[in-house]
Parts: sequence; C-alpha cells; structure tokens
Amino acid sequence: MKHMRRLRVLVLLAAILFVLPNIAWAASSGTCGDNLTWTLDDNGLLTISGAGEMTDFHWSNKLWGTEVIDVVIEDGVTSIGDYSFYQCSNLSSVTLPESITDIGENAFRECSCLTSIILPEQVTGIGNGAFYK
Repeated sequence: MKHMRRLRVLVLLAAILFVLPNIAWAASSGTCGDNLTWTLDDNGLLTISGAGEMTDFHWSNKLWGTEVIDVVIEDGVTSIGDYSFYQCSNLSSVTLPESITDIGENAFRECSCLTSIILPEQVTGIGNGAFYK
C-alpha cells in the first residue's frame, strides 16, 4: 500500500515536471493558418502575423480565452476564421489591417468587453453571429 502511494506521487511529479512546461510554452505561440503565426504576451496582447487566411475553428477547439485583452492582426492576414475569438470575454480592442476581407461566423461572439474595432473598407463578408453578444 505504501509503495502504491509513492508511485502515485512520483507519477504526479513527473506529470508536473514534463507536461506543464509544454502547456505553458504552447499557450504563448503557435500557428492559426497555413502561413499565419500567433504570439500572446504576458500583458494579454495577441499578435497574428503572416499572409493568408486564418483557420476556421469550432466553438469547442478555440485557441484563446480570457487571457486575451488586445488583438493586433498584421497586414497580410486576409480573413478571421470562424469562432476565432469566441468567448474571449476580456478582449477589449482589435486592430485590423486593410488586408482583411472576411470575418468568419461567430468570430467575436460573446466578447462582451469588446469596445474598439474598426472594420476596413475591404471587408466584404461578415459571417452570422460574428459580433453576437
């Protein structure tokens, strides 16, 4: 019985030492399209850069959450994918480049703190529920 308890503690420690650092790293940068990357700094600034379209997401597999406060999408990004910022409830401002032409379905759904976003004239498509709630 004592050995089982020790084994459980060792397994838990191994998970903490090997899994958590990878989760922390994964949460600060990644990809969100074939040619797009994202970085999230300690102040909640999410920057998306590259060229092309963002990936469409599903409400259950979004990349970001309450840690995002501001978003800067750099020139070259052409679309914002479905559910990209769904339930980013602390998101307050979004800066969009002139290269954005399409905003996906539910892209900013339930972003209740969003107070600043200027849509470029080139935007020709806004998906259903893009700014719902």
